Amino acid sequence: MTGPWCSRREFQRRARPSAPDVEHDRKFYAGAKAYAEKYGRNPDDLVLLPGLYAVVGDTEAEARKRKAEFDDLMETKFLVGNLATSLGIPAEKLDPNRELPYGLFEEYPTEDEVITYRRGNIGGVSRENGFTVKQLVHHNLTRGQRALFGTPEQVADKIIEWRDSGVSDGFNINVDVQFDGMQRFRDVITELQNRGRFRKDYEFDNFRQNYGLPSAADA
Repeated sequence: MTGPWCSRREFQRRARPSAPDVEHDRKFYAGAKAYAEKYGRNPDDLVLLPGLYAVVGDTEAEARKRKAEFDDLMETKFLVGNLATSLGIPAEKLDPNRELPYGLFEEYPTEDEVITYRRGNIGGVSRENGFTVKQLVHHNLTRGQRALFGTPEQVADKIIEWRDSGVSDGFNINVDVQFDGMQRFRDVITELQNRGRFRKDYEFDNFRQNYGLPSAADA
């Protein structure tokens, strides 16, 4: 690596985001901006938009029930296989109805830093909550994205709180199911617009300038 620029791989290695944790997210946001500045970029030109998985209901309880119902429709064997691959352990060693066998991490050592990271991260979540493997794979469907369950007002409250407290510059929205989930999220957009926190029209005809970035010609 030469000059003021770092490679994409180097940036990802140094500034890899964690699973959802508000304080970690704030540190990551500040660190990524500082890292961009270190390599000669305007930190304001680096827009951080982490994933946000939102399930909207008339009440928070309804939203959580909705997710649980969709979770039950997922093929458990497929999800367990994906979990095993991500952790570098054999799928046949995992019983969906029992807790993750953490001893497998020692039985199947790895030098892959991504797998090592996942073992600490996903394994930590599993230990903390006492999840069975099935509960873990359903919980893990939203890993890497911050998850919100609630009414449009509750979801809007959290988006504003995180946006204003140095968690991100905005969010990439993901919903539980198309198209109903997106239709429900429109109520969140309306709530944000009513509070003056989301545009009602686009000023420019390109993404860059609508994100507040300089045009490609000026970049």
